[in-house]
Amino acid sequence: MNSSIMQYITSFFEGRVRIRHPELRKSGCEEQIWALLGQIPGILTLTVEPKTGSLLLEYDPKVLPTNRLLELAEQWSAAHPV
Repeated sequence: MNSSIMQYITSFFEGRVRIRHPELRKSGCEEQIWALLGQIPGILTLTVEPKTGSLLLEYDPKVLPTNRLLELAEQWSAAHPV
């Protein structure tokens, strides 16, 4: 993985992750995130705060393994280089 999402993760607990990424400040970003993650089983809530460039994601680790969630976040980050 070329673009490491790990540098943007500010809080991580099983079932909950917060990511701060400059691209999250852009208009329309929430729709892109929902398009990527919204239909994936195990995603419980997605909250994007454009003012802070923050994404709070709550998920069920029994349904969506953490490593798969990080792969999806990595794909998004790679498609949105800073």
